[in-house]
Amino acid sequence: MLGTNIITTIGSSTMDTMFYTDQMVLMDNKKDLLQQKLIGFEYGAKISSQNVTTTFGGGGANAAVNFASLGLKVQLVSSLGTDAIGQSILNNLKEKKVDIHLIQKNSKKITDNSFIVNVGSFNEHVIFSCRGAYEDIDLSLATVQKIKTPWIYLTRLSANFFPKLANIFEQVRSRKIKIAWNPGADQLQLGLTRLHRFMADTYVFDVNRDEALELIIKIKGKDFKNNINVLLKELHKFGQKLTVITDGPNSLPW
Repeated sequence: MLGTNIITTIGSSTMDTMFYTDQMVLMDNKKDLLQQKLIGFEYGAKISSQNVTTTFGGGGANAAVNFASLGLKVQLVSSLGTDAIGQSILNNLKEKKVDIHLIQKNSKKITDNSFIVNVGSFNEHVIFSCRGAYEDIDLSLATVQKIKTPWIYLTRLSANFFPKLANIFEQVRSRKIKIAWNPGADQLQLGLTRLHRFMADTYVFDVNRDEALELIIKIKGKDFKNNINVLLKELHKFGQKLTVITDGPNSLPW
């Protein structure tokens, strides 16, 4: 049996290239509440960088490494290509003491990777992502039933995710697993009218301020007041035990 201090993270594993530059324009976009800031570059220009780094990323892998660094026993459910990037990710996870026995390998797809442009002194950024092996991850009920840890930390799910989401929450209910859920953009597009069936079984529901606003606007309309305390109160009505809205230094739990 696994110990009681164990968590399973479910999510992507990526290699990220970080491109730092000051050659940009950061613009306020008051016309669209859901796209309040835009980053622009001169058309046709060659943009230089003062620093380019490569690092490991992905919601599932990042969470697993963070939990391991806190001394928790953690296993990761993810999918990688059989390429050099995938092997580098595996090596890093093993070095960080993350259990990798549930990681799937896909010889037909490349490992997920991204190019991240960081601009300005506050590191405002835009992420260009290439989705690969994680899109085909197997999260059938038979696979999910291998998860027997007391906690699950769930991040973005891949394509055709709704049956996968249902399988995960079936395991959560049947084994009384506590789940912390940080949904991806595809899941958020469903809106609260479809997500709420899972939220009653969620222990921690974690989104950022823009995501919370998008969810609430879909049911309240665009005239909804963009106040983080009001957002938190409205979002907490959907059955989860704890609600977290991240907003930089203004992040709040409920």
